[in-house]
This record gives sequence, C-alpha cells and structure tokens, in this order.
Amino acid sequence: MIEPISLFRSRHWHVVAYCRLRQTIRHFRLDRIQDLKVRPEVFVVRPDRLPQHWAAETARRPRERVVLRFQPAAMLPALA
Repeated sequence: MIEPISLFRSRHWHVVAYCRLRQTIRHFRLDRIQDLKVRPEVFVVRPDRLPQHWAAETARRPRERVVLRFQPAAMLPALA
C-alpha cells in the first residue's frame, strides 16, 4: 500500500509515494501499476522525509547543462 504525494514525468509518468511495505518514499511508474484500490482511509503526508528524498534524488542523477535564452521584451513582465 502506498500514500501518494505527487506525480512527475521523466519519459514515463511516476507517482512519488510513501511505501508502507518498505517504509520509505519511492517512485512508482504508473504504467506498471497492475492493481489499484481507492481506500476511504485518510493519511497525513510525511513532510519530514521529503527533503531527504529529494536531496538524495538530486545527488543520484547526473548534472545537465541548460541554457535559457529570452528575448528582452519577454523578460519585462517577469521583472515587474
């Protein structure tokens, strides 16, 4: 059983969730989920674990260089 936290796409859609079996935050590919039951149970998101998870995830992935180019006129609304 998982406690969903968020969705993201990285080639495939994933749900980030707290896994009760493993007792940690994990990613689950949506196209690999074979059984889904919506339960009436309410749970509290575990925010204490999220910063650790994202820091580890950031460290695990290779860095990529990104260059953003803007037209000067496009920048004006963002600076207002």
